[in-house]
Amino acid sequence: MCDKVPLGKLLFKIQITTLKILQGMIKEIFKLKWKNRTLIQNIAQAVTWVLGLPFKLESKIKWYDKVSQMYNNNRDYIELFGSNDEFKDIDKTIPRSLFENITTHKFRDSTFMILGDYDYYLTKWYGNYMKLPAKEDQVPNHSIKSRHNTAKVLL
Repeated sequence: MCDKVPLGKLLFKIQITTLKILQGMIKEIFKLKWKNRTLIQNIAQAVTWVLGLPFKLESKIKWYDKVSQMYNNNRDYIELFGSNDEFKDIDKTIPRSLFENITTHKFRDSTFMILGDYDYYLTKWYGNYMKLPAKEDQVPNHSIKSRHNTAKVLL
């Protein structure tokens, strides 16, 4: 699911920072990634996790959904973002125009709606998406409970 990006860059930066703090509060401590991070990143990760301890998971998820959707009633917007996406990619935006040109694509026995310029989207998110990642990287690495997804929290 995509949410609308506010027109002001500062508003979007505040929204994304709040969402990142909430993600840190939602994470399960045993699934946090400590390796290959700076000391500051590890401290921020630990602090946000501790901040979330007094609150129920359901409450934190409701807050997350509320913050991610806070600009969805705006009529004037030019970009969208995937608020339930992976932590490192949450601030990546998608031009509204990509959703104005939807096409269909047949895969096996089903037909799916896809963005008209899917190459732009896939390249922005995955780089060379036509090349398989290394075997050890071919595992799901993110998910969050939300209004659209009841998967276990694995951020």
